[in-house]
Amino acid sequence: MNLYHEIKVLSRLLKREFDMSEEKSKIESLTSSNGSVIGYLAHAEGDVYQKDVEAHFSVRRSTASRMLGTLEEKGLIKRESVESDARLKKIVLTDEGWELHRYVSGALTRIGENATEGISDGELADFYKTLEKIKANLISSSQKVR
Repeated sequence: MNLYHEIKVLSRLLKREFDMSEEKSKIESLTSSNGSVIGYLAHAEGDVYQKDVEAHFSVRRSTASRMLGTLEEKGLIKRESVESDARLKKIVLTDEGWELHRYVSGALTRIGENATEGISDGELADFYKTLEKIKANLISSSQKVR
């Protein structure tokens, strides 16, 4: 088995499931990347800044800036000044962003339940642990190249 191929196929299958869902048909303008940022913001503990988005998604500053700009233009997030440092802007979901998160979250939960049917909690825990190790290896490898 080829790891790259298997993950690519799995990603494509999950995206296809979401794209065929009733929820996706109602939110056509949202890309999967933008939806992921909204989910990250909804589940984040504490304030979130652009540098946190860059680190969490392993993207460059320009990519994070573009993603956040798009979400801001759509009225799903806003950037608020921080009292301790006027240069810093924390990123927060708007009411519309929270509503969209709740809507999409239901679809993703359903898709996740379907995808993991017949897989034990232990198997899932091992799978997630392995994914974290793979991500750490790739992050470490990419930092050596720079």
